[in-house]
Amino acid sequence: MVKNNNQTERDIPKSMVVQMVLKYAWKSRKAFIIMLFAMIAGSFFSMIVPRITEAIINGLDAVSLPKNELYLLLLGAVALSLASAIITGVGRYSSAKVGTKAIYYLRSDVYNAINRQSFSYYDKTETGQLVARATSDIDTTKPAFSMGITMSVQSIMTMIMALVGITLMLPIIAWVAYVGVGTYILIVAITAIKMRPIYLESREKFGELTTTTRENILGANVVRIFNAQRKEKGKFEANNGKFRDLTIETIKLQTILRYTGRTVIGLMGVAGFYLSGKLYIDNIIEIGTLIAFIGYVTMLMMPLHMLNGVIINFIAADAAMIRVKDVLDSMPEVSEKTDAISALNIKGKVEFKNVNFGYTSTLVLKDITFTVDAGSKMAILGTTGSGKSTLISLLPRFYDVTSGNLLIDGIDVKNYILDGDNSIRSQIGVCSQNIFLFNTSLADNIRFGKEDTSREEVIKAAKSANIHEFIQSLPEGYDTIVGERGHSLSGGQKQRIAIARALIIQPKILILDDSTSAVDVETEFKIQNAMKEIMKGRTSFIITQRLSTIRNAEKILVMDQGRVVGIGVHDDLYQNNPLYRQIYETLFVKQKKIDDGKSKVPELTEAEQ
Repeated sequence: MVKNNNQTERDIPKSMVVQMVLKYAWKSRKAFIIMLFAMIAGSFFSMIVPRITEAIINGLDAVSLPKNELYLLLLGAVALSLASAIITGVGRYSSAKVGTKAIYYLRSDVYNAINRQSFSYYDKTETGQLVARATSDIDTTKPAFSMGITMSVQSIMTMIMALVGITLMLPIIAWVAYVGVGTYILIVAITAIKMRPIYLESREKFGELTTTTRENILGANVVRIFNAQRKEKGKFEANNGKFRDLTIETIKLQTILRYTGRTVIGLMGVAGFYLSGKLYIDNIIEIGTLIAFIGYVTMLMMPLHMLNGVIINFIAADAAMIRVKDVLDSMPEVSEKTDAISALNIKGKVEFKNVNFGYTSTLVLKDITFTVDAGSKMAILGTTGSGKSTLISLLPRFYDVTSGNLLIDGIDVKNYILDGDNSIRSQIGVCSQNIFLFNTSLADNIRFGKEDTSREEVIKAAKSANIHEFIQSLPEGYDTIVGERGHSLSGGQKQRIAIARALIIQPKILILDDSTSAVDVETEFKIQNAMKEIMKGRTSFIITQRLSTIRNAEKILVMDQGRVVGIGVHDDLYQNNPLYRQIYETLFVKQKKIDDGKSKVPELTEAEQ
């Protein structure tokens, strides 16, 4: 993308606007063809009218034209003018229809393109830039699709017809029109070359401005906690100021184009009127021919004036379209094979075989090898940044392994259907520590992954997550709207809603990534007791710092710096794995006992001491 005004022409992406306008206009091909036909026919009729006017006036002047022919010519002029108006109206309606539908299709394609992307795309792309491309950039393209299509087609056809009329009527001075049009096109071309990079950078700066605004809204509490309002305001003002300066620069160039163009058009008109008037004075042409010629020159001047606005809109739309096209052309790194198989009947056996993975060229996971039998429970713990969350994100193919193989039921995970009711993701329930709730009811948030779920199933999942009693205490119960990002709920309540949401799909594989970190020990004890039955028959991966969960796991995976440094049961690891013992004892010191003793942390045994 364009980063500054000093870029070479090679750095500027080629124009996309005409290609994209035609592509999306053709999706409504019937209306598009009607529009083209109407504009051509309307322009043709408009070209004939001055010739009829010429015949009428010259006939009146000669006093020799029969009245019947005169009346027929008058009637013909009126009929052609009326036909031109009606046909042009039909063309404009068809054009508006084409433009509206084109924007609809473009919005849908951009939304689908954003949603088909892999997690890595969102890692590399600022949310504010995506929001700007899906909203403001598309809005910027509207003039090119709506009035841009109408005015450009109508202007070009009218200009061609006017030039043809001028050439056929008075070829001796037709050069004036060609010089005027040629000069105007040259001015437009030069101005467009100067405007494109500025518009491109302007759109980029608007995206940065959107990102800054979004961060300050979402991070309002953090900004105030650290008293950083002045710093953030400075960042916003810098981006806003740059966007302002670029906008002013585009306005300056628009003004130059508009008024330079008008000057050229005006000079062309004056020259045409003078030369044709001189021909009349010198008795070379008749009065009707003079008036008809002036009509053609006027007809030529009108589309040139219209094209001023059209060109400016197209240049602005082109800058936005390049950014939109970038989204449309982005292909997901994780994709589904054409012969992918259903995952509905998986049992849940998981195998990592020499798996390496890196978000960039630097590996985050190195030579990971282990097996988890179907229906068993594995606890995962390790040092901060050891790759625990990254490891489990490979299971639902949020990312693909860099090398090695990840198998589910002996089949590479890449061979399963990726999305849909029979996909691998439909069989994996995920509850992460970063929870996002939608601004809808509690019931809809819980059933988000399975919309046809009954209220009874929603309640059952909520009970398993130990959130049912809280929901029942609310005035509107399960119909309570949680607010944007679930702001009306505490961290622990959000986590329990997220657990219920993961359970509602009845997954064969369950992933809990520190999903009870925001709840107290007693609540976690209740959740785990309720989930014991749910976990039966499901392969479960649990990243946790709770000692009871770790000790009760059938397998414990210990990670450090992206490698597996231990795997086994608690007693063996405690005796033989120094890192596991260190982590366990650190957690033991930190974890408090609860008063009722229901989930009391066991004392260290003599062996453990």
